[in-house]
Amino acid sequence: MSTHQHAPTVVAAAALTALSGVASAGGFSLIEHGASGLGNAYAGSSAVAADASTVFFNPAGMLQLKDPEIMLGGHAILVDATLTDEGTTLNTALGGTPVSGESSVVNDNVTFIPNLYGVYPINDSLVAGLSIDVPFGSSTDYGDQWFGRYTATSSSLAIVDINPAIAYRVNDWFHVGGGLSLQIANASLENAVDSGAVCFATSPDPAICVNAGLTPGNLDVDSQAEIEGDSVAVGFNLGAMFIPYEHTRIGVMFRSEVDHDLEGDGRFDNSPEFQALLDATASPAFISGGGRVDLTTPAMAAVSIAHTLQAYDRVELLADVFFTGWTSFEQILVEFDNPAQPDVLQIQDYEDAFRFSAGLNFQATSKLILRTGVAFDQTPVRGPSRNTARIPDGDRTWFSLGLGYKSSDRFSFDLGYTRIFLDDVAIDNSFPEQGPSASFLRASVESSVNIFSAQLNIKF
Repeated sequence: MSTHQHAPTVVAAAALTALSGVASAGGFSLIEHGASGLGNAYAGSSAVAADASTVFFNPAGMLQLKDPEIMLGGHAILVDATLTDEGTTLNTALGGTPVSGESSVVNDNVTFIPNLYGVYPINDSLVAGLSIDVPFGSSTDYGDQWFGRYTATSSSLAIVDINPAIAYRVNDWFHVGGGLSLQIANASLENAVDSGAVCFATSPDPAICVNAGLTPGNLDVDSQAEIEGDSVAVGFNLGAMFIPYEHTRIGVMFRSEVDHDLEGDGRFDNSPEFQALLDATASPAFISGGGRVDLTTPAMAAVSIAHTLQAYDRVELLADVFFTGWTSFEQILVEFDNPAQPDVLQIQDYEDAFRFSAGLNFQATSKLILRTGVAFDQTPVRGPSRNTARIPDGDRTWFSLGLGYKSSDRFSFDLGYTRIFLDDVAIDNSFPEQGPSASFLRASVESSVNIFSAQLNIKF
């Protein structure tokens, strides 16, 4: 039977509207790669080279470290996002009536991000290093009874990056470096399925749906969908350090796009009413099985400067321009192993974004350094018509503080805190790719993020 042949398209498109929740940087990017940098809002990230986290930010900076060194770090990201209904409705093809459910929800999760870095000088001109961290990921959980449940109920994405790197001293004022990025990705995405809307959109006679108890927007007969997948992929990164003067360092870095092919399972938990209809029509739809999703993480580039004042050498000034090539995140393509389930295309249409930051380090004593910084981070989302509940994104402003303390010649630690203010944004997304059963999500979003970071540095 072909009565419900288009239903999988509706479900998968709704489940894969986007890939994560409120992250600390734009889109689903994470920039937490060391507590020392967090204290400066990551100003001068490719030029500071104060510890082993430079493996990620600029491998050429490893030549600034004279001893073998290990850094262990962790970041607690506290997200507080409130979504309020501003007129979410069923599709006009289904009457355009308001969607039932909780009219306001709060996503207030806590995410822990770990870091591990190591640097080993081979000789005066050659240094090797390794970083293990999480450059992309976040999560949301709104429950299954809110007004936007047909676009998202819960989401999680984590991409772990394992990055061996090497740096070479060309001369005293020019250093180069590079490495490979082995990325391991995992994504899990859930949403409710409007069983009645799917039935009305695909049945030749709406009376069949009504008689089965399936009417659009009926919370009592909602089904549930979950898609989970994993991927391993490889990219590369390059960096250079220029030291034109004794007190000035200029760093540049580039990290490539990484193409992921997440393979996994799509699982459906159908309501009894909906399952009875599927069984009665012998429909091949909404059957759990394998599938795959293509995802490309964006390329990144940065130009940074770190300058120590000659007249007062306790002060170091930092600045940074960070570019993320989000245009690579144009779409999500879902392909199912089951030939009865059509492929799904979800347009994202992200645009490239810049991050601007400035910071200051103050060497208070021989053992204590104080840090501060500010940053402005552009969102890659083009506007309300592309905003989603999985990534309710807006421009961000960072205010950061931190300190570093050297307890001995071998041990030191760093602490950092950042408060991120996100612009209030709107979601006004009709999800046109999902067809006539898609709901129109209209919401206002108020968000903020707090980040607490700590790291331990050990020299050998």
